[in-house]
Amino acid sequence: EDFEARHGPGALFVELTVFPGRTADAKRRLYEGIARNLERTAGVDPLRTLVVLHEPPLENWGIRVWKAATDVALGFKIDV
Repeated sequence: EDFEARHGPGALFVELTVFPGRTADAKRRLYEGIARNLERTAGVDPLRTLVVLHEPPLENWGIRVWKAATDVALGFKIDV
């Protein structure tokens, strides 16, 4: 069974690859915010929105001249 068959016509699947560190509550607020914004801006039914977060460890991110994110002062808090 495919995604649309399970969630109906107009279903939307959103995948995000993000730094790890968000609390479960922060993730809940993110999911709700995404669903509500998609409803407001694109008319997507929030019940038809599925959001998945991928959180690879910081050592798996090559950033700023190909350094591992663990080796860089990011300048912002990631554990929210």
